Amino acid sequence: MTRDEKIKNILSNYWRGKERIIVAEYLRALYRNNTELIETFEMYGNRPNQVVRNFIECSYAKANFGFKNIPLDNHGWAKFEWVELEKTQPTKDNEIRLGKGKNGNWTFGLNISYGGAAGSSW
Repeated sequence: MTRDEKIKNILSNYWRGKERIIVAEYLRALYRNNTELIETFEMYGNRPNQVVRNFIECSYAKANFGFKNIPLDNHGWAKFEWVELEKTQPTKDNEIRLGKGKNGNWTFGLNISYGGAAGSSW
């Protein structure tokens, strides 16, 4: 994507929460043509939405599980490996996962379905 396409893409999206802070920094770097900062952001993906969401995911993973690099899958999304120790499905569409990162820290994940089109992942 060109610089102008990235700016247009960022401005056409609705960002919320932590995303707004990251988008503001990325947008400032693009407007000022700060190539060093742009390269740093673009280590997290090829498109602005990947950059922002992977940045958040990677920051969380680095802080809590000691990951050093940014593993991207073949679609450009952050993919961290962790050992899943237990998966419980209280109902057909809901699940709770318990796992341990490579550095020994524990984590959990929830996938919740309220039926229809509503749901949540955490």
